[in-house]
Amino acid sequence: MFLDVYHLNKGIKPIFSDIDSIDWYDGAVNGVFRLDQTNQWFLFCMVYFELNIRERIFFVIETSEEWKVEFTGMFQYHEYGWLTNYDQVKAKMRSAFQNYAGDVYLVKARTLEGNEYEIVQIPLEHLRYVDTIEEGVDQDEAFVSRLNSLFIERPGS
Repeated sequence: MFLDVYHLNKGIKPIFSDIDSIDWYDGAVNGVFRLDQTNQWFLFCMVYFELNIRERIFFVIETSEEWKVEFTGMFQYHEYGWLTNYDQVKAKMRSAFQNYAGDVYLVKARTLEGNEYEIVQIPLEHLRYVDTIEEGVDQDEAFVSRLNSLFIERPGS
């Protein structure tokens, strides 16, 4: 379903809606979104950010609506809009990624809110949770090269 929605809308309209981000760095970094035209919810985690061209790569995994409601129900905001329980929220997300055993997608985009993006399904063993924005910006060259190689046209992507 995820790839079907992608192929129908690529370059036409955004497919990521109802985005709740727990980190922001000139765009969403990690959080949860609903796949447009569906009731499917997904977690996303930015694993790389190329500052020179403003391009991000995200790991995306499916979750349930119940998990999403529980997750966003945890959000407690400071008067300035920051999460007061940030570490607790991040721990729940980290746990979801570390214990995941379903389909994994890789998304390359400047922003999740736009209509220009590439998506491929990848093997579960490539899944990795990146805990901080700095870690996503400072990835080693070999890892970035491996990520980018996954975007080479693959059957079914």
